[in-house]
Amino acid sequence: MKPMPFGINARRVVLGGALGAIAASLFVREYFLAPIHLQKYEQETIGQEDCTPDHVTATHYKDLLFPNGGNVTTAADSVRHHGVSFFEDLLLPEKAATLRDYILHENRNSDRFQEFVLENENRSHLVFDLDREDDIVYDSVRAVLTQQPLRGVVEELLAPDAALMELAAITAYPGAAFQDWHKDTFLSDRSVDMYSLFIPLQKTTREMGATAMCAGTTACLNADCDKWGMTMYASVDKGGTGALMNSRLFHRGSANAMPPESGVDGTRVMFYMSWAEAPTRPNANRTNARGERKLPPAGGTYAIRTDQMGRTLPQLINRSWSRLSYLDFWSASRGWNFLEVALVKFAADDDEIGEFNLEDIMDGMEHLLMVGLTLLVLHAFMAERELHHYRKNQQE
Repeated sequence: MKPMPFGINARRVVLGGALGAIAASLFVREYFLAPIHLQKYEQETIGQEDCTPDHVTATHYKDLLFPNGGNVTTAADSVRHHGVSFFEDLLLPEKAATLRDYILHENRNSDRFQEFVLENENRSHLVFDLDREDDIVYDSVRAVLTQQPLRGVVEELLAPDAALMELAAITAYPGAAFQDWHKDTFLSDRSVDMYSLFIPLQKTTREMGATAMCAGTTACLNADCDKWGMTMYASVDKGGTGALMNSRLFHRGSANAMPPESGVDGTRVMFYMSWAEAPTRPNANRTNARGERKLPPAGGTYAIRTDQMGRTLPQLINRSWSRLSYLDFWSASRGWNFLEVALVKFAADDDEIGEFNLEDIMDGMEHLLMVGLTLLVLHAFMAERELHHYRKNQQE
């Protein structure tokens, strides 16, 4: 009997190569590159307009302040209408002060990574590791997230499995300059909703650079509440009272003009976290009217450590996250993983990845798919030759 022309091991190698190439090409194209192309939106103008003073819905934070135990539905409606509302005593002043001291201490740690922040002179932007930080950080996160009506509002706006998108603190020292009016993310029907929770950790005056907000401007292309004399300041009377803000609301950090000779600690420390609709929310909310898969909104800094991504509201409250949450794309309930967020950030910036652009990568995946299909044809040819050889040997 003559030996087989190829052998079973050779066919296995060819088949494995074919299936691997096809799977890799389809996975990269459909899971990563196609969403990038969806997110290739410069700031979309559909449904947006330049705002006027008539668009502004509130000018003082106390008009939008909800006490502990307030009505969830009323508070959620307020956030939807104004783009922001305030929640009292999310952290008790003593806990807020302890967290503030910890953040100021860590700002002086040269080994800590500092995230990007607008007008960064005299500003620090610290991101947190809940697996390794001092207990005050997680204790504060849990204390905030178990407060009502805040928790109910987040669940009503984003669903009970809301995904953690940012976890950080911005410190504005005396001398920090004004930021320009800006929104953190762009309006698009291709993106999920996202809200940021800003919590000043001390009594905050306008002179200290209280966050300025332009209520009612989430659908605006441009807004300048300073020019209209309608700016709302987060000049809270005590640390621990926070603002839940739509990421598309116009806002800015004010200048910290507290004079050093005043003898007052004018440093403004703001702890914050951001939440978005999760990728595992009900099917009806996963795509837009054109059937395009929704992703996190473009434009965001996404100030969060890579290894803290992928976590959800229930996981944060129950401390039940996995150390691999940031890679998770398989769980029935999960947050946005590192690759999804990284590619959205990349898509919002430019078309380049190192020396390659998106079209080069798409072409490469097309070629990889063709290689896989060619190997599949080769495997079929090899199998056919071996079958023919086997039948010929049987006849002999």
